[in-house]
Amino acid sequence: MNKKIILILAVTVFFFGFRLVSAEVIINEVQIAGSTVNDEFIELYNSSGSSVDLTGFYIKKKTSSGNESNFVVSSRFEGLSISGGDYLLLARENNYTGTVSPDILWPSSYSLASNNSLILYRGGETDADEVAWQEIEEGKSTQKTSSGWVVALPTPRAQNSNSGDSGSGEEESDDVDDEDSSSESGTEYEETAPTLKTKILTKTLAFVGQPVEFSLDVKYGDLTYATGKYFWNFGDGDSKEIINQSGGIYHTYFYPGEYVISSEYYRSHSSRIPDTISKFTIKVMPLTVSISKVGDAKDFFVELTNNSAYEMDISYWKLATNIKTFIFPKNTLIAPKKQMTISSKITGFVLGDEKNLKLISSAGDVVSVYGVPVIPIEASVRTSSQVSLKTSMTVGKIENQEEVEDKIQENSQISGDDLSASVSNSDIGDDDSSSSYLFFGGLALFLIILCGAVYFLRKNSLSISTTEGDDFEIIDE
Repeated sequence: MNKKIILILAVTVFFFGFRLVSAEVIINEVQIAGSTVNDEFIELYNSSGSSVDLTGFYIKKKTSSGNESNFVVSSRFEGLSISGGDYLLLARENNYTGTVSPDILWPSSYSLASNNSLILYRGGETDADEVAWQEIEEGKSTQKTSSGWVVALPTPRAQNSNSGDSGSGEEESDDVDDEDSSSESGTEYEETAPTLKTKILTKTLAFVGQPVEFSLDVKYGDLTYATGKYFWNFGDGDSKEIINQSGGIYHTYFYPGEYVISSEYYRSHSSRIPDTISKFTIKVMPLTVSISKVGDAKDFFVELTNNSAYEMDISYWKLATNIKTFIFPKNTLIAPKKQMTISSKITGFVLGDEKNLKLISSAGDVVSVYGVPVIPIEASVRTSSQVSLKTSMTVGKIENQEEVEDKIQENSQISGDDLSASVSNSDIGDDDSSSSYLFFGGLALFLIILCGAVYFLRKNSLSISTTEGDDFEIIDE
C-alpha cells in the first residue's frame, strides 16, 4: 500500500513539476509590422531557471471575431528546447527582415494584424498563455514588462524593458527610484521604459584629404540597433543615405575649417520623419607633414616633420620613389611639432633616392616632395627677395637667358608668374621702341640726302653734255 502511495505521489510530483516549468514559457513579445508591413515575429521567454522541452507546444491565432486557427503547428517545435532565462524567436517566412536569426519560421501565408491575439499551448489545451493587442505602430512591438504590456522598439531575443526575471527585482526597483528622483510627473511606463538615443561616433579632429570614418550608435536602453535608415549630412555640401547599416561611412574634406555633421535615424526605411537627430562638430586641419631631411651614403635615413600643433596619424602612408615604395604600418603617429626618423634598414632606400622621394597619404595625395618647399604663396604677396629680383631684371643688367635662369635658381621661391610679370614690367620694351624710331628716322634722312645728291649730279651732267657739243664740227666727205 505504501509503495502505491509513493508511486502515485512521485507521478503527481513529476507531472505537476513539469506543468510548473512549462508554465514559465510565455509569449514575451509580438511584432506585426517592422521595416515592412509583413515583417513579423513572436518571441517566447523561459522565466524559470530550468530548460524546457518544447515538444508538443503549438500556437493558435484568434481574430477579433473570436475565430481560432492554427498558426505555428507542433511539428515545428519538435525536438527544440529553451534554456532557463533564454529566448526563442519565431518569424514569418520570407518576410522577416531583422538581423537576429529566428529559431522557427511559420508559413508566409499566415499573418498577424491589429486586434488579433495569440494563444501558446504548452503541451495541452489546459495549459495556455494568451496575448492580445489592439494597435501596434509600424516599426515597434508589444512587449511584456514588469508594469504590463507596452508598445516600444522591438527587442528580438533580448530583454524587454523591466521584463521577465524576478531575480533582478531589486536592481529594477533601484532604477525606478532613480527615475522617480529625477521626474515627478508622467506615467509609470514613461518613468521606467528606456528611450531611443543616437550618438555620432568619430574623431574630433580630421585633416584635409584624409578619409574620416563616421558611425551612428543607436541605443534603446542597453540594446544596440543596426537596422533602419540613416541620412548623413557632412556639413560641406555632401550627404549620404544608407539603409540597415550603422557604421563604416567614410567622408573626405577638401578644405580646413569646422563642419557641423548631422545624422537622422529612421526606424523604418519607408518613414519620412526621423525618430532622432544627432549633431557633431568636427575640426579639419591642413596637412603639414613634410620630408625635412635625409641622410648620406653611410646612413641614408629619412626624417619627417609634423609642423602642426596636433598629433598626426600617418598609418598606411607611403614613402615612394620611381621604383621603390615603403608603407607605414597602422597606428603610426607623429607627435605635434616633432620629427620621426626612419632608418634605411627599414625603408631600403639608398643615397640617390632622394631625387624622386615623395610622401604620399593613404588617400593617394602627394603630401611632400623632398627638396621642394611646401609653402603656399598667394598671388597678391611678394617677398622682398622677389622685388629685388624683379628690379634687377632691366636692360643692361640681364645680358642673356642664362643670367635669368641663374637668378631664378638663386631664389627658388619665385614662381613662373613672377618671372613673366617682372619681364613685362621691365624697361626693355621702351628702349626697343626708341631705337626703332631713331633707326627709321635716320634711314629716312639718309634717303632724302641720297635723292638730293642724285638730282644735283644728274643736272650737272646734262649741262656739261650740252656745252661740249657746240665745239664739234661736222665734216662732209
